[in-house]
Amino acid sequence: MRYSLLSKFQGALLGAALGDFLGIQYQRQLLDSDSQNEGFNLNLNKTKLQNLRWGGDVPGLKLPHRDFKFDLKLSSSGGLALLWAKSLIQLRGWDLKDWREIWVGFSHSELTRFNAQLNNEAIGTAEELLNRKNVISSATSKPKPFMLSPSEAAVATLPTAMFFHENKAQLREKLEQLAVVWHSPNYVEQDSIAGPLAVGYAIARALKEKLNPASLIPETVTYLGVDTPLTALLLQVQILLDQGASLEAAVIQLCKNVVVQQKQHVLEGKSEAKFVSPSSFLPIAIAFYCFLNTPEDLRLAVVRAARTGIEPQLTCSLVGAISGAYNSKVSIPLEWRLAVEQNSASSELAAGRAPLLWGKASYGEIVELAANLLAIWSGAYHSDSASELLSYPVVAAPYVIRPYQV
Repeated sequence: MRYSLLSKFQGALLGAALGDFLGIQYQRQLLDSDSQNEGFNLNLNKTKLQNLRWGGDVPGLKLPHRDFKFDLKLSSSGGLALLWAKSLIQLRGWDLKDWREIWVGFSHSELTRFNAQLNNEAIGTAEELLNRKNVISSATSKPKPFMLSPSEAAVATLPTAMFFHENKAQLREKLEQLAVVWHSPNYVEQDSIAGPLAVGYAIARALKEKLNPASLIPETVTYLGVDTPLTALLLQVQILLDQGASLEAAVIQLCKNVVVQQKQHVLEGKSEAKFVSPSSFLPIAIAFYCFLNTPEDLRLAVVRAARTGIEPQLTCSLVGAISGAYNSKVSIPLEWRLAVEQNSASSELAAGRAPLLWGKASYGEIVELAANLLAIWSGAYHSDSASELLSYPVVAAPYVIRPYQV
């Protein structure tokens, strides 16, 4: 193997978490530019993105269809990924009941935070205040279920993809079982599960050292098995890669593809409540393009994903996860870690707390979490206390050394 499996596990989780962090920083720079330049509007059809401090010399990018929201909130999907990873470790394997309980508690906390955010927002007019009261009232009387988009679900289920990477049939089975937990029962199942399946398959191939960039998309489409909006976008990505299309041309074409699919849904009379919007798959498609365009360079792949300006947190997180699993922990730039630690130190002085990765864990904690996840997967155990994990995990062949279970 080019890299150890431990380094690949750590690379996948760190790449996803640092990608999310970079996406936040990039959005913040865009918003700072908005406040400093009168007339600069993030919703214009053509916006020239500013240079990214971490990003080298990639030029600015002009994009059409810039109707995507910029939101500096902490990543819900990342926090959920950490909770589900800890469940795998603490229970020494898969427990759907525990994952369901985690989801119920997590979704409740997210709805509580959403309602609190509504209560704390500044209101400019009496009409806005009245409308807001109606929203809060409806939210408290009939709370809307908290749901994950396909791209968010792909990030949240990263621990599952890592834990079951050795068996793609078992990976599909577990992701399909888990999909029942988070997606609306009204949605078409094949649409809601397509994102996690595609990203999970790429992660699994990377961890097994069987990811061939030239054939990843055809293999992924075959693994999905059915036609979904994501299938069409991935096939478009393959065409763009074969043509050697630039990042700007690729994003423009993918956005147009989304618009065409949405119009087709309208013509076919498909209800928005029944089918997942094609735009929900756009971060995954862009992530595949950015990774496959520069498969050996995690830094460039993540930075280019940020420069598209389309849901940077999610897109960068997905690119970081796939590229991190493929290129391992050693591919993550040292200055990214230093930037996180420096940002955390300055925040501690200013506000008494650090902006942790995914809002919940430090760099070192995620490294340790990935190591412990590998230890459980490989059958490592502690001879003195079954409740404690090894400080230095033992790696063994799967199904050879396993904790004794009654």
